[in-house]
Amino acid sequence: MTDCVTIVDYQLGNVKSVSNAFEYLGASVVITNSPSVVKSADYLVVPGVGAFGVGIENLKEKGLDEAILSFAGSGRPLLGICLGFQMFCASSEEFGTHVGLGLFESAITRFPKTVRVPHVGWAPLESDQSKSDIFGLLPYYFIHSYCAMNALNANSLYWADYLGVNFVAACFKDNVVGVQFHPEKSGIQGLNFLQKFLKN
Repeated sequence: MTDCVTIVDYQLGNVKSVSNAFEYLGASVVITNSPSVVKSADYLVVPGVGAFGVGIENLKEKGLDEAILSFAGSGRPLLGICLGFQMFCASSEEFGTHVGLGLFESAITRFPKTVRVPHVGWAPLESDQSKSDIFGLLPYYFIHSYCAMNALNANSLYWADYLGVNFVAACFKDNVVGVQFHPEKSGIQGLNFLQKFLKN
């Protein structure tokens, strides 16, 4: 049976490019803003490019915040990409103080003023965790000004470096995966990661 991936559309960002990546891998894709469809998904992906506060408000308007939390509790695979991952965290200071979904015990903060933002480009991941083979050895593509510096309740953490600042590039907690990078913009390495996500 073909894997079915449900992508949450909350009117921010890169839904089509993420959809194209999964379709290239042979998965069937559903793009939705329906809470009931989200809750019944096989694989759920929350992508995103934009501001944290707007993203959270857009989720709440449709009841998608509660649907994502319900799905997370189901044990089925859940992936957050870039802003999607950031909204999985507890809070953000981007353009004010905002409460996130709280799946990861982490605060999203701006990069220190000592480095220029946004961080745009390729960076390798580093980890001493057991799942390091899921990412391979090549770099991934990032574009962001805000980041997580830790995720206290994560089972596994992966880091990247931007001008001497280490930040969370990816983390796992049971069935929930968050990545700050864009796998859909990371070439064959990103596609390999998405393929491994589908095998969870």
